Amino acid sequence: MSESTIPPAETVAAPRAAPYTGDMDIGRPVPVPWWREAVRSWVPVLGIAAVLVFQMVSLQQQIGDLRTDFHREMGDLRTDIQRDMGDLRTDMQREMGDLRDELRTEMSILGERITRLETLLEPRAER
Repeated sequence: MSESTIPPAETVAAPRAAPYTGDMDIGRPVPVPWWREAVRSWVPVLGIAAVLVFQMVSLQQQIGDLRTDFHREMGDLRTDIQRDMGDLRTDMQREMGDLRDELRTEMSILGERITRLETLLEPRAER
């Protein structure tokens, strides 16, 4: 290739600007409508508020779920305690019945011994 076919570096590196893409320098700042500034300043605040609302709704749902689980666990615990108390009452009544029967048997045996002793002592008392 000859040097005459290679374009100069300036023409390749910097293309010409199109007429509609050039800088717009009108010499004074462009006024922005008041509502656009208000929206720009409130958008982050509204975004944070929306996130907080979603978080609060989520927390309320989690609290509701925890409350439901707590009430279910308390009901299960109450049922278990009532069942255990019923079993304990039945066991105590059975033991009391067994003790009562043993006491009656012992008293009956003691009564028989006293009767035998009295029977044995009567002839001696008559002599």
